[in-house]
Amino acid sequence: MTKILVIEDEAPIRERVVKALNFEGYEAYGGENGREGLELAKQHQPDLIIADIMMPELGGQAMVSLLRDEPATRLTPIIMVTALDQRVEQRRFMELGVDDYITKPFDLAELLGAVQAQLRKQTWRDSETKGIEPEPGTIYTFAGWRYEADRRHLSSERGGRSALTGSEAQLLITLLEHANSVISREALFDALERTASSPFDRTIDVLVSRVRRKIEDNPRDPKVLLTVRNTGYMLNAEVVKTTDTAAA
Repeated sequence: MTKILVIEDEAPIRERVVKALNFEGYEAYGGENGREGLELAKQHQPDLIIADIMMPELGGQAMVSLLRDEPATRLTPIIMVTALDQRVEQRRFMELGVDDYITKPFDLAELLGAVQAQLRKQTWRDSETKGIEPEPGTIYTFAGWRYEADRRHLSSERGGRSALTGSEAQLLITLLEHANSVISREALFDALERTASSPFDRTIDVLVSRVRRKIEDNPRDPKVLLTVRNTGYMLNAEVVKTTDTAAA
């Protein structure tokens, strides 16, 4: 059964969300603050986490950073829920590795829709990657980096190491599979199974920024993940794709 952790300091909201998720067939449980939520996440290893931002003892920002540092939760989808309706806040949390963001007050239908979308993406990431299904043990080598698709793990010949979130992994695999070709923002939205909320939706740009920070020597002057003005993005590198038979 799919396990979902709800971290929310307002008991009525937490209980309502947990009850709704259980009614929908999920195994949901709650934590009342960031510190308790962190411990519950380590203990139960949920399939998805829903968390408030403004919480006592350990706030959402610190909690997300700690979750992403833990091997057991570094790839777990996280949906943040907050009363702060600010674009800057949304961008900041997405850069930390949050997968979605919902503003209070919200309808349960909206939250359930976001949950279902993230779980579909998780299934998609694990099985097909929008028509691109790396074989078990697939490894991409490019621009001095080695990317292990199964583990979503980047390592550099210079010693750099990084884990990718699910959305980052989807983006990178799409770019790797179409290396040296320009991919439009619309095609990337499609690859990530998302729909732009408006022509000004910056979701893809935020993800590109996050991936750049992990693969570029100077993200402000990228040499590998390039922006093609008024068109989209391109991975500018020779890509070698191999299979680790031992891992497979």
